[in-house]
Amino acid sequence: DSYVKVFFFFSSGQITIQISVPSHSEKSELKIFNSAFQLIKTIEISESTTQLNLDNSLLNSGTYFYSLVSTNKVLQTSKFIISK
Repeated sequence: DSYVKVFFFFSSGQITIQISVPSHSEKSELKIFNSAFQLIKTIEISESTTQLNLDNSLLNSGTYFYSLVSTNKVLQTSKFIISK
């Protein structure tokens, strides 16, 4: 299953992240890492379906990884690339 979907809106400089976690999950977080696997952002998810908007200008060009973690279990890990 895909719990996280990432959409780029280059005209507005926004990245939209749609997150759907299983209803039985107690606590969920989206963790974003840079290409050196340094944690750059942790976002707590309080609802089963959430949409987040990130400002693309705050991130440098490069590869980023994300992990959706729920109750200390990784539900999904993937990457996205920003090219400016």
